[in-house]
Amino acid sequence: MARGKEAASRERLIESAVTLIRRQGYSGTGVNEIAREGSAPMGSFYYHFPGGKEELAATAMGVGAQAYARLISRALDSEGTFPSRAAEIARATAKLLAKDDFSLGCPVATTALETVTSSEVLRGRSRQAFDEWIGLVADAARAEGIDAAAAHELAVSVISIIEGAEMLARVRGSAEPLEVAASAIARLCVAALGRRGG
Repeated sequence: MARGKEAASRERLIESAVTLIRRQGYSGTGVNEIAREGSAPMGSFYYHFPGGKEELAATAMGVGAQAYARLISRALDSEGTFPSRAAEIARATAKLLAKDDFSLGCPVATTALETVTSSEVLRGRSRQAFDEWIGLVADAARAEGIDAAAAHELAVSVISIIEGAEMLARVRGSAEPLEVAASAIARLCVAALGRRGG
């Protein structure tokens, strides 16, 4: 029973950290606030995360990264042509952001931008997440007969376009940047397919 309570307490802290970091960034999120939002005493916080805020943020980024990897996989596994499936990643991202009126962003990108020069742990976690997402898109491109180098280049472009469009969508409070991104991604994919074997 105690183990179940401990696990639940840990999960609440992670959930709280993901939400707060998505809303207000890594620097704007304090340990006390995470514990309060997660309905956990401070002793519980340091019991579960002896490395403090950095350790919890790395865990929260992992949770966020996996959630977004699932979104990417669902989009790429959906019906339609490869260009439309790749574009669906941007459309699905727009729907995700719109659920919270564009107030919550990507916990990975938000933390990465703030900590890239100050935390090797968080920088490494960010890189891991971006590499995983890029890998998912590259695998889908290779399955369409696009060679490995071109598939990687396309995947980096797709994820970069979406991450930039996500930031602009949040600033504007509008899905338009991600809708434009979806169209651009589809065009890139059509062009990449046209160059196969060329």
